[in-house]
Amino acid sequence: STTARIDVTNCQVDPTVSTEPVIRGQVGVITGWTVHAPAFTDARFTDRAEVRGIVCRITGEVGDWSPAMVIINCVRAEG
Repeated sequence: STTARIDVTNCQVDPTVSTEPVIRGQVGVITGWTVHAPAFTDARFTDRAEVRGIVCRITGEVGDWSPAMVIINCVRAEG
């Protein structure tokens, strides 16, 4: 399998969530962002995104607000 990396510039990144849930004695951190990317940015819920140097998974469907922008929700869970 081949992984292609596509750099997308001119994005606005807004933090959406940062929690520290305790599940079964484990402490973790969940961090999320909403990325407002340029119109026609090709992203899918099966893709990964790197936001501010952190690799995240894309959650849900990508919002296509063309010709204005594309909205991508990303989350990283650790721990």
